[in-house]
Formats: sequence, structure tokens, C-alpha cells
Amino acid sequence: RTLARRGDAGQSTLEFALVLPFFLLLFLAMIEFGIAWTASSAAAAAAKEGAEYARRQVPFSPAVLTRANEIATKYLAPFTRAGGFAVASIQSGQLAGEDTLTVEVDVQYPLLTGAFLRSIRFGAEPVFGDGTITIRREARVLIL
Repeated sequence: RTLARRGDAGQSTLEFALVLPFFLLLFLAMIEFGIAWTASSAAAAAAKEGAEYARRQVPFSPAVLTRANEIATKYLAPFTRAGGFAVASIQSGQLAGEDTLTVEVDVQYPLLTGAFLRSIRFGAEPVFGDGTITIRREARVLIL
């Protein structure tokens, strides 16, 4: 049996207590990155499906934007709080002489570490904002 030297008792506990927060933050960051990546993919799929739907509805009416938001809801509801996403715009235009339609989807993704980041302040303002990030994806289709 090895006897601890005088003054070494509790050293490993202290080292563990100092390193644990960094490992937890790293672990949460990996989880958060994966969820944000999935939300980004869902936003891209929502933009694409919204663009495909809007392409079939030319000329546009306000109902197209409503339906595109419903499609986005199907994809993005698991990743956001209520009202955390929106179809930002549906625009028609020209690209290389072809008529195109572009749909943009914005997602306000609340970070898991957002409460921690909001607590870091410089004066009255939080250093890292409100603890959310905006993910913007767009899809462009040709109008036939």
C-alpha cells in the first residue's frame, strides 16, 4: 500500500474539480454543434420544399408564403422555440437569362449554452448576445 505524501491529500480531487467544467463545456459544445448542423439541414430542406411548392403556384399570392411557412414548420419545429423560424422571403428573379425563384428560411436557434453565455457580461450588455444564433438557408429553382 502506498502512503500519500504529506500535503498531497485531495490533490486529485482539486484537479478533477478544476478540469470538469471545461470537459462539460466541450461535451455540450459537441452536442450543440450536432443539433445546429441538423437544424441547418432541416432549414435547407424546408427552403427547397418551399421553393418547389411556390414554383407550382406562379403567379404568387399571399397564400404561398403561408404555405411555405407551414412546410418550414414541419421541418423546423423540433429545433426551435415557438416563433423561432420564418420563411424570410420568396423572390422571383433572373439568373443567366432564366426565370428563377428563391426562398430564404431563417431559423433562430436557441443555444444550449445560451444561459451560460448570457450570464457573461461587460457592463450591462451580455458579451455573447441573447444566446441564439441565426441560421439562414436559401433554395433557388427555375420557373418553368
